[in-house]
Amino acid sequence: MNNTENIVVGIDATTSSIEILKRAIQLSKEKKAKLMLIHVINQSWFKKLFPHVDTKEVKEKIESKLEDLLENERIEKSEYQIKIVEGNPADEIVKYAKELKSKLIIIGANSKEDFTTKLFGSTAHKVAQNGPCPLLIVKNSCQAEYKNILAFTDLSDISKESILFAKNFFDKTDIKLIHAYKQLTDFVISFYNASQDQYIARKQLKEEAKEDFDTFAKEVEITNKELLESYFNVTDILKEKAEGEKADLVVLGSAGVNNATSALHGSVAAYLMETLDCDILLFVE
Repeated sequence: MNNTENIVVGIDATTSSIEILKRAIQLSKEKKAKLMLIHVINQSWFKKLFPHVDTKEVKEKIESKLEDLLENERIEKSEYQIKIVEGNPADEIVKYAKELKSKLIIIGANSKEDFTTKLFGSTAHKVAQNGPCPLLIVKNSCQAEYKNILAFTDLSDISKESILFAKNFFDKTDIKLIHAYKQLTDFVISFYNASQDQYIARKQLKEEAKEDFDTFAKEVEITNKELLESYFNVTDILKEKAEGEKADLVVLGSAGVNNATSALHGSVAAYLMETLDCDILLFVE
């Protein structure tokens, strides 16, 4: 068995959870990991809307439904565990992952009934910010194994960790490394009255970016790579790349979705998590 011993899977009461469960099953079989399913009954609205419902009976029915789903997918009882608790969904998922020292958390992006809406819900945001391990955010139906994985990097240490984790976890898939750097715009050249030196300055900036990227690629041992040049916002060019390459999974490393200290941190990471249509593997420091 590799270093992924268990996978925590957050299951809610939507039909999209069936597809999330299918993705979790596919990965657990491939990695020989135990599935640790958790459903959280949200106290903030459940008792208010259903004051006369027996919570114990509800928990038993939810567990029975999950067992039926797992049985339909030919999962043995020894390969999974189900936990039904009351509380705040994000807090309980994070707490459970910490208790188990889980190697991965899998959740959906939102609480919609299907995948027509790709935007994050509050639970996904909170787990992304506070989770103790990498987080796989499922936005699509599970049709097959991930075939086209892109790893966006800002060349930081946390980005390196995310890529090394992805390489180990998805060891049967070739991962393409992508780095986008910001080139000097005409406005900057004009602002500093540097028109005569613009060619040399831009060439130097590109060479330095390429050298740093090549060094990083060697450190993570990835040869399939591409350097992107952006004159404006790197988020747009990265989003276009994911769409153009029809990525089914994008790997992101971030020091926190509220930290804006580098190219893939803070607002950029949050924007990509929100707007990319593909699944996201997020590694948060």
